[in-house]
Amino acid sequence: MKVRLFTTQSSNVSSLCDARSEACKQQYHDLIRQFEVLEETTWPSDVSCGFGEDEVTELCRRFRLLCVLTVNAFRDYVDAGGRRMLADLVLQPLVNCTHVIPSSTVECERGFSHMNIIVSDTRSMLLASHVSSLLFIKLHGPPLKS
Repeated sequence: MKVRLFTTQSSNVSSLCDARSEACKQQYHDLIRQFEVLEETTWPSDVSCGFGEDEVTELCRRFRLLCVLTVNAFRDYVDAGGRRMLADLVLQPLVNCTHVIPSSTVECERGFSHMNIIVSDTRSMLLASHVSSLLFIKLHGPPLKS
């Protein structure tokens, strides 16, 4: 996860550590720790009672998922030693949320670039709904060959 995930500061920020960047670094490390709980290969050899419940609860709050059901499913998952089981159906939304976090702003920049191509000087009278539809088709639609 550390390899794929974003860094703690952008490239145009000085490397001086102030209180804000220290808080960002702490949030980054907390997020990595919370993600590691979901991966059974990072679990300690002797898993204690209540292992990872706080981390799963925090992730549920972050992604606005049902905490009680997800924590209970995580307990079942840990009790089963990380084997795939019925609890996966309840845990799947949380795992999906961790997989879709963008590692960079490339998609956003690509969207702005396509929007600037769609809205040009000759097409400046397009309605916002039409621009939105054209942009959606450009980003998510089938290739031109189809």
